[in-house]
Parts: sequence; structure tokens; C-alpha cells
Amino acid sequence: MELYALTDSDYRKLSALALAMRNSRNPGRAAVLDQRLRIARGAGSADSAGIQVTMNSRITIRDEDSGEVFSYRLAFPAEADISTSRISVLTPLGSELLGRRAGESFGYDSPGGRRRVLVEKVVQDD
Repeated sequence: MELYALTDSDYRKLSALALAMRNSRNPGRAAVLDQRLRIARGAGSADSAGIQVTMNSRITIRDEDSGEVFSYRLAFPAEADISTSRISVLTPLGSELLGRRAGESFGYDSPGGRRRVLVEKVVQDD
């Protein structure tokens, strides 16, 4: 997979979050985030991150099996609230979304089994 951009601030926050999770009672939750951070590069500012999914991006995805469409905002765990469509970067889907672009298809392990989704739209808020 090619490198993707994260703002310097998000990279620092996510690295600290991954470290905290690795040192917690449930270190497995950090595994996918660690993997995604290994292929990230600093972008300096949100403007240079382009249309890739970064923290607080609004993302529309399509489940490739069911055809269902979902919209989420990628959030830090303290801000996550599925009732307002804010998913945590520590969820399997949230971690896998980091750095993805519109048109990209990928698989992830959900509580209900392996899922494949297509990223239909990525919006960066100012």
C-alpha cells in the first residue's frame, strides 16, 4: 500500500493513542491502528492531506455485499458516538479507513465477520 498523509498533529495524537492501547489490558485494539500508522507520513497541515481519510473526515462507504450505504465521521475514542455517526479510529473499520481515498475498496474484520466496503466519498471539513 502506498504512503498516505496525516497531519502532524493527528499523527502525534494517534501514535500516543496506539501506545496507550498497547499498554492497556486490551492491546489487540491497537494492532490495526499500528499497522496503518506504519504507512503514514506527516503532511504538516490538513490542506496537504488532500482527499484521503484523516481524523474528522466525513466518509461515505458502500458495503460491497449488501449494497448498503453508510456515512460516518472518523473520531478519536472520546468523541465517538455511533448515534451521531461518529466512529472511533480504534474500531476495525475506523482504523482501516485512515488514508483511504474515494474509489478505494478494502476489507476489514467486523464483529459480524469479514466485510468488504467501497469508499464512495471523503469530505474534509475546514
